[in-house]
Amino acid sequence: MTVYEPIIVNGEIIGILYAGVKEKNLADGDLTEILERRSSDELGDMSDDINLLTESLSTIIREINDITIALENTSLDLNTVSGQIADGSEQNVEKANGVPEFSIVEIERENGDIQDRE
Repeated sequence: MTVYEPIIVNGEIIGILYAGVKEKNLADGDLTEILERRSSDELGDMSDDINLLTESLSTIIREINDITIALENTSLDLNTVSGQIADGSEQNVEKANGVPEFSIVEIERENGDIQDRE
């Protein structure tokens, strides 16, 4: 779709602004489009500036994507470590439950603190 819009300054038409398919795709969020410089005036400069803006936005979006992937990987690693800690805790509880219980008297008797009264 090609759109031609008049450029009006102080009520006078000073030029025609061309908006083609690339410009429409760019406006719709397609940051892969590169505008062609069709003139060497301010409109040509504007096309160059829009291309620089598009490139900067693409770079920022790629960096956000990379950071998101790294964050996801770190989260998965933390989840794995958390599971390992939980497993270790369960094993310690099972070991603790397997230790025979002694009364204080039996422990003291073992240590010789209490004389057998026989």
